[in-house]
Amino acid sequence: MDIKIEEYPLELDIKNQQTVDISQNTSCKSTEISRENAHCLTHRVQPQRTQKSCALLALKDQVKFKYKPYQCNKCEQCYADKFHLKVHERIHTGERPFKCIHCDKSFATKSTTVKHMRIHTGEAIEKPYHCSECVSSFAQKKSLVIHHRIHSGEKPFKCSYCDKCFNRIERLRKHKRRHTGEKPYKCSNCDKCFYEKSLLKQHQRVHTGEKPFKCSYCDKYFARLHHQTTHERIHTGEMPYHCNHCDRRFVQKIEMILHMKKHIIEQH
Repeated sequence: MDIKIEEYPLELDIKNQQTVDISQNTSCKSTEISRENAHCLTHRVQPQRTQKSCALLALKDQVKFKYKPYQCNKCEQCYADKFHLKVHERIHTGERPFKCIHCDKSFATKSTTVKHMRIHTGEAIEKPYHCSECVSSFAQKKSLVIHHRIHSGEKPFKCSYCDKCFNRIERLRKHKRRHTGEKPYKCSNCDKCFYEKSLLKQHQRVHTGEKPFKCSYCDKYFARLHHQTTHERIHTGEMPYHCNHCDRRFVQKIEMILHMKKHIIEQH
């Protein structure tokens, strides 16, 4: 995109805040950016900066925030530069090039890796943003905003395929894959693909034989947490699923569903 930069009459006040006053002819027709948003309106200018360079910097800043030519080919997200597009694409590919030097965890961005490694080093993480509803605290304001939706029940991200809404955009993206059929996470041992990375990790235990979930009452191990929870009910006697037609209770939901079908058949 070619942007023509014209010289504008500027008034520099070097002693007092070094603010810049731009004439009325500063609208950029190519980017359709109003002069009210121009960078130079409240911008500290170095004494040696020329009128042309200041106008160029103004347009560069505006293009950065208003013009996003790089679009993800998997979703509708757009970015101002290739770097941020590449970082975003890791959501779809599952790529995590930054590895923790203390454990096996990997991350999509360097900043997230650095924050994680503080857990191992014991370095204190400042969390100045406190939730007014509970004791949770956060290092970033955006994390507090996302957390507060748990209390408010706000779900601003609506699926374009159905009526479901979500409190986090990441959950919306995962959900939409079930509509589009996108399965970006592929098993390295077979041809199976999955909507979410957690499902891939769970599947890979079929190949590795890993069973990380141990029963609290005996020596049995399980590949899935759900299987461990269901098994432990044998020890505790818990039967959380009850029939609406009689007094029978069940350990598993599927057992209750199969039982209730008998009542439906009898009624017809």
